[in-house]
Formats: sequence, C-alpha cells, structure tokens
Amino acid sequence: MSVRGFSHMVLRVLRGMSGLDAYERYLAHHRHAHPEMPAPSRGEFYRAKWDHESTSPTARCC
Repeated sequence: MSVRGFSHMVLRVLRGMSGLDAYERYLAHHRHAHPEMPAPSRGEFYRAKWDHESTSPTARCC
C-alpha cells in the first residue's frame, strides 16, 4: 500500500470513528432505502440527529 493510500485509509477510519461521515453514510442509506424521496440537506440531517440524541440519549461521554 502506498503512503497516499494508507493516509486515505487512516482519514476514512478517523472520520468514521468521530462521526464526521454520518451524513455521507446516511445519504448512501437514503438512496438505497428511499429512492423516491428527496434527501434532507446536511443542516436538516444534523438538526434532526441532534434533536434525536437530545431526547433519547445513548452511551456517550458527556
């Protein structure tokens, strides 16, 4: 594996661990599960995600 390939892999893992890729993963799911419906914007997605996390907390650090 090249240095460039390795760095892309590390960044992908870090984005996944930190949740920074949540919107991209949701879009992939949405295209597959609900192709007839328009996808929410990034802002709408994160607003709904944060609202859901606030009303039904799961294991988290704070």
